[in-house]
Amino acid sequence: MNDVVLRALEPEDYKVTHNWRLNDDASDTIVGLKRYVSLETEKNWILQAISNHENGKVFRFVICMEGEHKAVGLVTVSDIDLINKSCSIANMVDPEYSGLGLGRKGLIMVIKYMMENLGIQRVSCKILEYNIASRKSASKVGMKEEGVLRQAIYKNGKFHDIVCYSILKDEFTPVDS
Repeated sequence: MNDVVLRALEPEDYKVTHNWRLNDDASDTIVGLKRYVSLETEKNWILQAISNHENGKVFRFVICMEGEHKAVGLVTVSDIDLINKSCSIANMVDPEYSGLGLGRKGLIMVIKYMMENLGIQRVSCKILEYNIASRKSASKVGMKEEGVLRQAIYKNGKFHDIVCYSILKDEFTPVDS
């Protein structure tokens, strides 16, 4: 399996993230709405995402293959609650690199970072019911299925369930297997 490294978003990443936005295979796997935006809008989004990261509001970590700088995925940490020691996590991998375990490795690295450096006790995520690869990845990381938000997302002309997962600090074993 390929080794991955994480890095911060950089202003030039807008070119890659813009391509992800336009890719149906990528947008079909995420909970959010597919948006068509200009390169300028994407560039502004990246700059705001960098600012939010620096301010600790929302962390975004770029997944790269070891020895390369090219972004192949993204792990986002949101809903950061330092009082209750919890956060939400989401990830996506460029469809060209899917099936290599890069998203799972990125998740492991970010969960470990959040727990060790910010004292996070609970990490949760929400995954579209039909995104079997992400659901398997969450389970392999050690996340437990908590429940289902029935027909919570309208996507591609129909309603879909969202499956909720979480992992607690004492359940997390950061071993990539």
